[in-house]
Amino acid sequence: MTKAEKFNLYADTLYGMCRKVQDTVPEACVRFECNTFSFEGLGRYRAIFVSITTFDGTIKYYDVCETLNDMEEKFESAKTVLNNLLLDAPCPYCEKGEEN
Repeated sequence: MTKAEKFNLYADTLYGMCRKVQDTVPEACVRFECNTFSFEGLGRYRAIFVSITTFDGTIKYYDVCETLNDMEEKFESAKTVLNNLLLDAPCPYCEKGEEN
């Protein structure tokens, strides 16, 4: 898998997780952004920016850039935080069961 293909997979995964968090955890504010940069010396590259405002008001920023060596580690850390938000969310089916 090329680095560009891997970046596309990471972008799809993080975007889907951000949408899921937005739908599931309304208390958390999640922002997903994907930008393309072009520099004369570096060429053209893409980067993903994810910012997460958690329940206690702290803001965490994650950037996944296809030209950096730590692209995989940054992707995994952003994915872990988004996954933890989804795991900590209240179960919508449990709430419906308690109302009946």
